[in-house]
Amino acid sequence: MSPSGSQSRSQSGAGSVPQPAPAPDPVRNDAQNTAGGQPAGQAAGDGRSEPSPASQDGAASEVAGASPSAGAVIGGGGQTGEEASRSDGGGTPPTGSAAPSAASAPSATEGTSAPPITDPGPRFPEPLGVSLTRLAELSAPLALAFRTGEPGSLYVALRHGEVVRLRGDSGRVDSSATLDRDAEAVLDMSARVDTRGEMGLLGLTFSPTGDRLYTSSVNRQQVSELWEWPVATDGQVDPGGARLVLSLEQPFANHNGGDVTFGPDGYLYLGFGDGGGGGDPLRAGQDPHDWLGKILRIDPRPAPGGEPYTVPADNPFADGTAGAPEVWVWGARNPWRFSFDRANGDLWVSDVGQDLLEEINRLPAADGAAGRGANLGWADYEGSKPFWSNTEPPGHVRPTIEYFHGDDARCSVTGGYVYRGSRLPGLGGVYLYSDFCDGTLWGYNAASGAHPIPLASGAPPNSVLSFGQGPDGEIYALTNDGLWRLEAN
Repeated sequence: MSPSGSQSRSQSGAGSVPQPAPAPDPVRNDAQNTAGGQPAGQAAGDGRSEPSPASQDGAASEVAGASPSAGAVIGGGGQTGEEASRSDGGGTPPTGSAAPSAASAPSATEGTSAPPITDPGPRFPEPLGVSLTRLAELSAPLALAFRTGEPGSLYVALRHGEVVRLRGDSGRVDSSATLDRDAEAVLDMSARVDTRGEMGLLGLTFSPTGDRLYTSSVNRQQVSELWEWPVATDGQVDPGGARLVLSLEQPFANHNGGDVTFGPDGYLYLGFGDGGGGGDPLRAGQDPHDWLGKILRIDPRPAPGGEPYTVPADNPFADGTAGAPEVWVWGARNPWRFSFDRANGDLWVSDVGQDLLEEINRLPAADGAAGRGANLGWADYEGSKPFWSNTEPPGHVRPTIEYFHGDDARCSVTGGYVYRGSRLPGLGGVYLYSDFCDGTLWGYNAASGAHPIPLASGAPPNSVLSFGQGPDGEIYALTNDGLWRLEAN
C-alpha cells in the first residue's frame, strides 16, 4: 500500500519539506526545555553536562541549539554527530535504581520476545588479541557503506555533508587491502546540512543493486531528510537526479537518530530518535503514530500513483489505524546505530539511554520479520528500569544487553555488528560494540548468553562514533579523525 502523505505535525511522505518547529531556547538545558514534569519517582533534572566527541577531556556541555555554526567542517574542536548517541542528563535516575560501582560487570538480559538464553558458556579466552589498524584520516566520519559491483571502494559519510570514496590497493577492499588515503569526494551536501547540536549527515547506504545511494541528514531548517541519489556504474553520484523520499521535522537539535540500511528483505530501515529535549517531552516514543522514537521500514522506490515510497503490506501498522504505516520498531530513545546479522537476519538495535542505562536489543528473525512491532519501552522504561511509568508498556522487549553509566565510566553505546569474518579467530557470531566515553571494544556471544567482555582497550585512541561491515564480514570502526579496521594481533 502507499503512504498517505503528510500525516502529522512532524512528518511528510510527499516529498515536500515541512516548516520547522520553533527551536529550543539556546540558553536552557535539556531539563529546562522539558515540559510536563519529571519521571515517576524522580527529582527535578540536574541538567548535567555531556562530553563532546571532539573534546579531549570529555567535558563539553550539551545545550539544545547551542553549537558550532551550520556548514562548518568539524574535526578539530567542534561537536560531532556522535552526540546523537549520547544521553542528556535531563533527569536523575529513577528512585531505587542506583548505579553499581565502576567495577561491576555489565548485565545481559533476555528480551521478552527473544528465545531463552542458555546457561552462560565458557568465557572467551583472554586476551583475544584484537587490534585496530588505521586506514585513513577523515574528519568526523559517521557512516560507512560498500557498493555492490564495486569491490575496490568504500564510501564514508562525513558529518559536515560530504560523501567520500576510498579505494583499495590492487582494485579491492577486503581484509588485507591498504586504502588510498586521498579520499575522493563523490557528493557534497554541505550547503544544505546543518551541523548544530547533533545534526549533520548522519547515515548512508546503497540499494542492493548498487545503482542508488540513500543519505540521511538534517537540513538547515532542522528537518531530517532521506534523499535518493542515482549512481553510475563507475560509482559517481548524480546530484542532478536527487529525489527527496521523506522528511521529518526535528523539534530539538539532538536525538536525530539517522541510521539507514537495507535489510535482508530488501526494504529500507531508517531510525529516528525521540526528538530530544531530555525525558521525551513530546511523549513520542510510546506514540505509534509519530515517527519520532521509531525505526521505519519502507520500499523507497516511487509507488504507482506518484507517492514517493511504498509501505510494505506486512508492516505492523500498515493500515494506519493503530499507528503510522511506516513504523516497524517503536519505543526508542535514540537508536543511533542498528544492524542485521548477515547469517540469520536478526536485527540488533543499540538505543542510547538517558541518565542510568545503555541498552542493546537483539530482535530475532525467527518469524522471518526481525523486530516487527517491537516496543523498546522508552520513555515508560529506560532499559529494564521504570522511567515515566512503573507499569511496563504493552509488548515491551527488554534489553538483551544493558549496562549502567557507572560501569567503567561508560555513557553512550555505539552499536556495531555480529562478526562474520575470518580474521578474528573465535569471534564468529559475536556481537561487537563500543561506548563513546571509554572507547573499549566489547563482544557479546548471543549463543552462550555470557556476560560481554572487553576485547580491546585504548585503541583506537579516540571515541568510536560508528562501525561498518565489509562484504567479507570484516568490521571497521569510525572515530573522530579516521577509519580503522579490526584485526587480530
